[in-house]
Amino acid sequence: IPCVPWQSQTSGQYQRRVHGILINSIALLHGTSIMSATIMFFIGWEADRLQWSHTVSREVCKCIISLCTLLAFACTVVVRSEQHREFKYPRLTMMLLIEYMFILLHVPPFTFWPEDGWEKGWMDTWNILVFVRSYIIYEVLRVRSPLWRLRRINFDNRGDPSKVTGFYYFKYSMSSNPLKFFGCSSVVLMVLLSGSMLIFERSYQPDMDFRHCIYYMIIVFTSVGLGDVVCITWQGRMLTIASAVTGFVFLSICVGFLFEAIEMHDVEMEIKENHLKIMAWIEYRNFAAILIQRWWRKRSKKLNILSKKKKYRLRGRSSETAKAHRG
Repeated sequence: IPCVPWQSQTSGQYQRRVHGILINSIALLHGTSIMSATIMFFIGWEADRLQWSHTVSREVCKCIISLCTLLAFACTVVVRSEQHREFKYPRLTMMLLIEYMFILLHVPPFTFWPEDGWEKGWMDTWNILVFVRSYIIYEVLRVRSPLWRLRRINFDNRGDPSKVTGFYYFKYSMSSNPLKFFGCSSVVLMVLLSGSMLIFERSYQPDMDFRHCIYYMIIVFTSVGLGDVVCITWQGRMLTIASAVTGFVFLSICVGFLFEAIEMHDVEMEIKENHLKIMAWIEYRNFAAILIQRWWRKRSKKLNILSKKKKYRLRGRSSETAKAHRG
């Protein structure tokens, strides 16, 4: 093992500690943004007039979202640059641009828009994209997993440290515990889609509440499609398409994992064969005992006959020798 200087070890530990603090800070900022957006969606909506209200609390929520978004964006740039340098990736990729775009969509001038020329409250409604930032939960779990901590000592065939990327951790979580992974992911996805549907549809369907939305998303997610609840807006219809496609993929993969879990492996097949042999032995133990007893009886009778014949022979020889001595 190559000797590493003490200063490089301490600097590496310091960088890893700062990296963990930044990721936790990003998660806290994104969570604050999602909570503020949720409060804004429900406090800033007037159910009587079916329109957005211009109140101070709504503007305060916008300021909190913007401030947390800018701070989270700065921390994300630092963390992603460090991860790309460690994985030897390009500094700017398509996925990184998409992530930056989803973060920056919630800062001015994207959080407001003049009412003339656009539908009233259009940009406020499209701030629902803040829910996309829930991916940070997955990122925190990846960084806190044993795979991430052991990536520097897990080497491949070329001697390079293993790259614990997001796609690899996704596949690892999906294969190691599929039911738990798909269950938790489905619950979070259903809640976010139901909240988005409620925000999109409440101006056209005032009687719709969260229970109807969660019921509708579960029906669409499981590909049942009863048709008793429908979406009127095109945003809600886009959510319906996303839920249907995601549900089809999730259920297909989950069923595949269920069949794989039910199917027995080589070790389990060997255990099954041993169980069948043991059960057969237990079933025929009485028959085997009867055979052994019969064999033992025959053997004992044969031994008794041989012993009696031997005694008769010895007696005959002794009488002959006695007569010879007398003569």
